[in-house]
Amino acid sequence: MRRIGPDGVMLYPPYPSVAPRHVMPLLPPFNWVYTAIFNVMELPATQVPLGLDERGLPLGVQVASLHGQDVRTIAVAIELERAFGGWTPPRN
Repeated sequence: MRRIGPDGVMLYPPYPSVAPRHVMPLLPPFNWVYTAIFNVMELPATQVPLGLDERGLPLGVQVASLHGQDVRTIAVAIELERAFGGWTPPRN
């Protein structure tokens, strides 16, 4: 975590593909690690919606930082949401 630095954040995918259907994350082994890693390390992470893919499925990114830097992840999330237009309902 030294590479992030005291004032840095890391952008990390929440999942290896676009949003899966309900229960699907349980089927491919270890795809849940993309979100679990920050829980295990007890690091703050904020999920940010970034729009939809060409099929209308949600896309997003996690903003993670060091211990006690929750305010930093939330601030970056707010700016990313502002830049990308915020949450968009999925199209089916």
